[in-house]
Amino acid sequence: MNQTDPPDGVDKDTIRRAMRRVLQAEEDKLHMDNPLGINNDIQSIIEDEIK
Repeated sequence: MNQTDPPDGVDKDTIRRAMRRVLQAEEDKLHMDNPLGINNDIQSIIEDEIK
């Protein structure tokens, strides 16, 4: 597997969708001085997408 290939069992559309959701979550908390919960949000998005 090279760096541009998704992990086994995960297609490129799933990767793209997860990345968009993660970026949106980060953008939503960008205005905060201390973006509490962003790591949990990102973990939740990734877990949701790969199920």
